[in-house]
Amino acid sequence: KDMAEFLGQQSWVKNVVTPETNILIFGLNEDMNQDAFIGALAEKGIGISQVGPGKCRIVFHLDVTQAGIKKVKEIFASI
Repeated sequence: KDMAEFLGQQSWVKNVVTPETNILIFGLNEDMNQDAFIGALAEKGIGISQVGPGKCRIVFHLDVTQAGIKKVKEIFASI
């Protein structure tokens, strides 16, 4: 839920679906190119799936540490 709150504060995020599991789905603003966004994250080692036009899905595995979450936030903030 911490990551959902973080994403909700990003200017390029349109909306975040309230997470109930380790899967996080969020929408991108229209001015964010979805393919470029997913590609930029992939170059930095973060895998994100497209689940529809302007919608993305990321899965956080149980073994992700707080340090790992912090690193993901830093990468997302740099986009």
